Formats: sequence, C-alpha cells, structure tokens
Amino acid sequence: MEKFTTKSTSSQSQKVNEPIIIDDIGNTRKVFVAEINDTKIATGETVSGTIIHQRKNGSDEWEDIEAINLNSLKGGEGVKLKLRSSHVKKLYDGLTKLYTLSSKGITYGQKEYVVGTSDEIISIPEKRKTYIETLLQANHGEEIWKELIEINPDLATKLAYARIQYNRKISLLEFEQSLKDESKDEAYWQNFFSKNNWIFGYGLNYKFLTIDSDQPNYGGENYTGKGKQRGDFLTHSESNYSKFTVLVE
Repeated sequence: MEKFTTKSTSSQSQKVNEPIIIDDIGNTRKVFVAEINDTKIATGETVSGTIIHQRKNGSDEWEDIEAINLNSLKGGEGVKLKLRSSHVKKLYDGLTKLYTLSSKGITYGQKEYVVGTSDEIISIPEKRKTYIETLLQANHGEEIWKELIEINPDLATKLAYARIQYNRKISLLEFEQSLKDESKDEAYWQNFFSKNNWIFGYGLNYKFLTIDSDQPNYGGENYTGKGKQRGDFLTHSESNYSKFTVLVE
C-alpha cells in the first residue's frame, strides 16, 4: 500500500505530490515527478512526468540539480541517463500505481489516495479523522488495530514502539518534577515505581530485573513489633550467567 496526494492544476490535470523514487544513494537520488491528465483518457495516455536528479542541501532537504538545456548541445555532445534493472522495476511499479490512480479521474483541489495492487485503490475522505474517532467511540479500536497489523505489520510495530517511548518520556518528566517536590511521600513513590518498574533495569548496569515483592520485610523486628526494616522492592536479575538479588530503595 502506498499513499499519494494529488492537487489539481486545471480542470483536466492534477500533479502528484509524491515522486516515484527510482534510485536513492544517500545524498543524491533520481525521481519521477508525475502529472495525471484526462485529455487522452480514451487511449490510456493519462500519465506524464519528468525524471529529475536531486541532491540534499545543507538543511537535509531535496532540491533539483540545475537542468541542462538540450538545445544548447553541440554536435557530438549528448546526455546519457543509465537506469539499472532495479531502477526500471521501481519506475514500472510506480507507473502501474499511477495509471491505477488516473482511473479515478481528475478531482478538484487536493485529495489523498492509498493504492495497493493494480485493482485496489482507496480514496481517503477529507473527514477521515472524524470517521476514525466515530469508529473508536463505537469500541471498534481492537478491530482497527488487528486490521492494521494484518495490512501493515511494520507500521503497527513502529506505532507501538512510538507509544511506549512517548509514555516513558512522560514518566521521566514526572520523575524529574517530583524529585523537586518535597511533598511527595513514600506512598506516592511506591505507586510511581510500581507503574514504571522499567526504570530499574535501565539504571542498574542494564540488568533486566523482575520484581518478587513490593514493600518486602527484611526482618529486624523485636518482640514489641518494633525495629523491622521494609524496603521498596525486592527484585532478582534475569541474566542467564549471573543471577543475584537486588534490593531497591
């Protein structure tokens, strides 16, 4: 599946904002910038475009390399652009999707589409956020997630990791602010570390720890019930070659 955004340039044409990447070697690349028209839709001649050589500038943005005026070439001079088989295949696959896209006709303004196989094209409505929110409010979130995993597992994984990273940044911000707040008592910190026990493994020489008990009793209690020592957590390491108990206070 690939997303394309089109923008009308006339009543019979629209440009495709996303170029087809033919070759990418880091700081330079070759792309095909396409335009769709319906002036010759009867003969299937609906896609035109330009192959452009681009280079990254100092802002890490792609910019076109200055074009050569072919009319200025002298006798015996010429320009040759070599495309490997892998480059031609990328161009072919991209053109196949563009021709599929052109079958939708010209749409005024800006429009987003998702194109999959040669017979699969989905028009993304402008109010897609409203539709998604409606589905989530109707408790279809699990179905949406399962469908995303089925269609694009790599994207689902990236989203899951991004959410974990986001939640941990929020927790670290709370941790930093709470250290400066003298009103935070033992109960608060006990609850905070129970929800964020991943912090232990990242701060103790990267040993992954498993919590055996919270508020463990270390003993020392006399017959009057006084003197007992309690800690925050009793944990143990998950290492296969070195296992040990860790007291977290």
